[in-house]
Amino acid sequence: MANAAAWTRNQWTMAFVRTLGNLSPAQNMIDFVEGWGREEGGGGSLVQGSTNSCNGNVLNTEYRTATSTNCTPGGVQSFASNNDGVYANAMALRSGYPYLLQALVTNDSNALGYNGYAMSQGVAEDLSYWVSGNRTARLDYAASVAAAAGAKGPANVASSSATSSTTGGTATSSSSSSSSSGSSGGGFSLTNPATWLPSIIGQNAANWIENPTRILKMLAGIVCIGIALFLLAAPAENAVTQAIKPITESAAVFA
Repeated sequence: MANAAAWTRNQWTMAFVRTLGNLSPAQNMIDFVEGWGREEGGGGSLVQGSTNSCNGNVLNTEYRTATSTNCTPGGVQSFASNNDGVYANAMALRSGYPYLLQALVTNDSNALGYNGYAMSQGVAEDLSYWVSGNRTARLDYAASVAAAAGAKGPANVASSSATSSTTGGTATSSSSSSSSSGSSGGGFSLTNPATWLPSIIGQNAANWIENPTRILKMLAGIVCIGIALFLLAAPAENAVTQAIKPITESAAVFA
């Protein structure tokens, strides 16, 4: 497609934020996503200012659609249209990046690092997870995104001068039931509870994994529920029999 038909990064950003669910994005939301897009450099010939060939994929997600193709050996996708790219990046962000998603949808400028606030730890960890699959390994990437967006990075973390990784988001195929985690993070993995616990407990799995007390309480609750279900399932007459057995035995002794 000719560059004359390419979207500006602002057009892509507006479509992306609205697809996430924010129909009236504040300027800081737009600035943040545009800065994030500049840091990633995605978009190919479909987005002006792109520095790679991954069409429509400004944030370099690995999330797959039925018609997307591999753009890099690592699995970053190239899309048939900007609309496909917007959809895939939005779906990737919805698959395990709760703090970043909430900030963008609710116009939470403070969490993103504006208004004199440092970027929240949750947003910084989501960005680290986006680029590396680890919530703390690439906090320098979060700082670099903040710098590109004119925001303040997470506290006590300096931005990296190295080129950012061109992988991000969830690698999921819409035409197949299989998923892969790869270097991008966000994929389903039985050995990594952080990829599937959120869908069960409804919150950031990392917080549960790092808090043994919560896990013990959850296991105790499961055991109690199991015992209750067992007792409810037991025949009523059997319960009565067990209850009066000691009485009948005592009576037999004095007979």
